[in-house]
Amino acid sequence: MAETGTTPLLQVHNLGVRFRSGGAVSEAVKGVSFDLNRGETLGLVGESGSGKSVTALSVLQLLPYPLAEHSPGSSIRFQGQELIGIGDRRMRSVRGNAISMIFQEPMTSLNPLHTVQKQIGEVLLLHKGMDRVQTRRRILELLDLVGIGDAERRLNAYPHELSGGQRQRVMIAMALANEPDLLIADEPTTALDVTIQAQILKLLKELQERLGMSMLLITHDLGIVRKMAQNVCVMTQGEIVEQGAVEEIFQRPQHPYTQRLLAAEPKGRPPARDASAPVVMEGRDVKVHFPIRKGLLKRAVDHVKAVDGIDLTVREGHTVGVVGESGSGKTTLGMALLRLTASQGSVVYLGRDIQGWKAKQIRPLRREMQVVFQDPYGSLSPRLSIAEIVGEGLKVHDSGSAAERDARIVEALEEVGLDPDSRHRYPHEFSGGQRQRIAIARAMVLKPRFVVLDEPTSALDMSVQAQIVDLLRGLQSRHRLAYLFISHDLRVVRALADEVLVMRNGRVVEQGPADRIFDAPREAYTRALMRAAFELETSDAV
Repeated sequence: MAETGTTPLLQVHNLGVRFRSGGAVSEAVKGVSFDLNRGETLGLVGESGSGKSVTALSVLQLLPYPLAEHSPGSSIRFQGQELIGIGDRRMRSVRGNAISMIFQEPMTSLNPLHTVQKQIGEVLLLHKGMDRVQTRRRILELLDLVGIGDAERRLNAYPHELSGGQRQRVMIAMALANEPDLLIADEPTTALDVTIQAQILKLLKELQERLGMSMLLITHDLGIVRKMAQNVCVMTQGEIVEQGAVEEIFQRPQHPYTQRLLAAEPKGRPPARDASAPVVMEGRDVKVHFPIRKGLLKRAVDHVKAVDGIDLTVREGHTVGVVGESGSGKTTLGMALLRLTASQGSVVYLGRDIQGWKAKQIRPLRREMQVVFQDPYGSLSPRLSIAEIVGEGLKVHDSGSAAERDARIVEALEEVGLDPDSRHRYPHEFSGGQRQRIAIARAMVLKPRFVVLDEPTSALDMSVQAQIVDLLRGLQSRHRLAYLFISHDLRVVRALADEVLVMRNGRVVEQGPADRIFDAPREAYTRALMRAAFELETSDAV
């Protein structure tokens, strides 16, 4: 039945979702109700586990039925048509056509065996019946729209050949392919750089205006909600505790949870550091060039200059922030300094040039040089308990007894704010923030001197980000740690870094004291990054 008069495009009424596991029943969503009008954006905000994504998946009937079930009286009406119980055949004509969804984690949402062209083309072929030439033309148009450069060359790329940001852009292209009436965006910019984030948000707004498209925006970034949405629902523990116009909620929040959510973000600046502190890690003219091989004999015909002649110094108790867009070489630089990626130039650790050292020589230093990765779930083995994960390095580098190792594990977990009694549980039993604390404990248990933090907060809620920033500050202060902090979130970098290094296409665009880089950037590229990062904080509600 078509929408008539002022009937909302989407009407969710008294939605309840229960999950059954064995004999236990857990309520993930409890009595959620909201309306979404055509052409409007509704923000659904809350911390991990609040029920946001379960609510969104209910709209598309993508929950793992029959393990999941809707409570009696639950209703989801789209264009006046009830979706709960509609049946798979009729629902398939709605999914990807009238309603599309951008998922949060592109690596698990894209098929690793199919190229970009095949995955986007599948959506067009299924719903539009385009021929091969039309499909290819439309795919190139979509890739260009979402900001993927050299789109022609990317058609035959597989997901693992793309950066995290590029994979998310492919997901967005797939969702927008058929110009849907309703777009459900589940954390659509979490993996994106600030400049690309700004481009994608601008693109989504332009498409809304052109197509009259509605959007259900699920995010933990309140700045995005303020910029994009007209109305907002605040969720916690499966319930909507507050909803209304964005301006009203942001300026006069009534519920204590909303007030806490609005107040939670990384704050403050690092304290003044000792400029004469010992140098822990130094890179001189560091280069990482990957050969491009072609032909039958696979001869190198060119090189990708991922890192191209970079100098930096990290002192004891100091943090050097490395910022830039996806593909700029940030992570590659960190891996080169850790000697986990082959490089040229000098890598000097505590006064010793370790660049030419063999694996056997460098192994004793591994305990002193640690890394915390971006994805706290993917970097933890699901088959190992927390005690085994945190204690793995101790078994490799320490000859202490099992009891001594267990005592060190307990100490490390306590230091990162986790209950030591949880060490016999497994990663899937913890929230994202808790998993990142486990990853930090795994690094800290070895008492390192130099730590590479590779996007350690990008996948976390704003309130959890603030907690992790405070944790990292405390650990650095207590242990005089030297941090290389890699991030595209400039708000977090500003809260932690003493010096900032801005990278683009493998080279340094600008570097210097953090205050100077943030307050008076000299290069146009740096200024563009700052505008994209901080305009969300200063934007008025839409």
